[in-house]
This record gives sequence, C-alpha cells and structure tokens, in this order.
Amino acid sequence: MTSGLHIADQISLKAVEESTKLDQFLLGATVAICAYLAQNNVYSPIGLNRSTAMIGCMLIFAASAALGFMRMNIVVRVFHENAKLAAASKSEKKNHLDECQRLLWWGKWHGHIRNVLLFAGLAAFIAAKVGASYYCQGCMPRLPA
Repeated sequence: MTSGLHIADQISLKAVEESTKLDQFLLGATVAICAYLAQNNVYSPIGLNRSTAMIGCMLIFAASAALGFMRMNIVVRVFHENAKLAAASKSEKKNHLDECQRLLWWGKWHGHIRNVLLFAGLAAFIAAKVGASYYCQGCMPRLPA
C-alpha cells in the first residue's frame, strides 16, 4: 500500500501509525490502572484518609483515560478530514485544511494534558501510599475529626 508513496509520506504515515499504537497502549494501561485501583481500594467514608486519597488517584487516572479516548477520536476525525481534503475542489480545500489544523491542535493538547495527568496520578498514588504508611504508624499528627 505504501510502496507508491513518496519517502516523506511513508515516514509520516509510519509516525502516525506508531503514535496511534502508543495512544492505544497508554489508554489500555490507564484503564487497567483504574480497574486495579477500583478493585483494591478499601472504601470508607470520605475524609482525610487513605481511601479518599486512592479515590482521588483513580479520578485523575480516569480523567487521563477520557482524554486518551478524545485524542483517539480526534485522530480518526483528522483522517476523515484528510480524505475530504483529498477529494475536495480548490474552493473547499481551505475549509478542510483549517478544520484539520484545528483538530490537530486539539489532539496535541489532549495528548499533553493526558500525559500530565498520568504523571500527576502516579505522583498522587505514590504520595498516598507513602503518606498512608506514615499516617498509620503515628508519624503524622492525627487531625481532629
């Protein structure tokens, strides 16, 4: 399929394919993390406790997964707009090109925010695990209820 394409187009297509694979992997890993946190959390009333911290971590990872879905949806929409752009007349090309640029901009930001949320979720998870162990051992002062 790609043998008839120019070398720059082949490289660009390969980059898009690899980016899509990475998006799919990160989405699968994020959903698996959410499932793990939901399954292994000991639920208790909302407050300043380990359970609430783990729910917060799960919500951060869930937001990251939602942005992953949105990014993958945008990639599909960009392909659709590119197909329209290839078949469009000269007067319609500007509209399709503007739409592609707008979608690419949003896709880039969804990816960046997803990555920041993945890092924040990991940091929150580590902080919750370490904080819970110190809190339970009496190293941290008990807060009034």
